[in-house]
Amino acid sequence: MRFLGYFRKPEREPRYLDDEEIRRREEEQKRQVEEYKAFRDHVKAWREQDKQKRNLTKIRQLEQCEELQVSLLGPHLLHSLIPYQHI
Repeated sequence: MRFLGYFRKPEREPRYLDDEEIRRREEEQKRQVEEYKAFRDHVKAWREQDKQKRNLTKIRQLEQCEELQVSLLGPHLLHSLIPYQHI
């Protein structure tokens, strides 16, 4: 069997990691983690703001619906549709 077609010669000699290269890679990894954390925090803040805006929009829509009901039915008919509450 011939296996020569399955093996490649390395393009360059392998380089062993020295202490400086190990430290540089660790710092690079820490930098990438910090960048990801900052990005994640930014996305979380944006999502929270979006959630608050959507909730405010829902409240405004409900208020508009109530105003529309009052304008269509009139205040005297609307009160007759709302159950009487004992205080």
